[in-house]
Amino acid sequence: MTREEQIDARMLAFSPLYRGIYRKAIKGKSLRACINAQCLDCCASQRDEVALCTDLACPLWAVRPYRRSAAAHAGPPNVAVCEKEAEPEPNTSPGLPLAKQNG
Repeated sequence: MTREEQIDARMLAFSPLYRGIYRKAIKGKSLRACINAQCLDCCASQRDEVALCTDLACPLWAVRPYRRSAAAHAGPPNVAVCEKEAEPEPNTSPGLPLAKQNG
């Protein structure tokens, strides 16, 4: 599949509301548009999901679009990441109570 075919296919997956951002990002003229498009792509074009993103390890998390205040970001890092379910991490430290490991 050519780059143009891949772009066309991805464009169809984007909400019509955000296709302009994707077009601008594809042209490579705006780093902000690239970040916005990537975050929207990761969160299935759901603006609220981007704002509430819990993937704290994502390199774009600190610069993601549509953020709300820091107080609005609630929940532990192991809640759903966008629309993908995060698996809880196994207890790998023997001998420490769970409260001490997470605190």
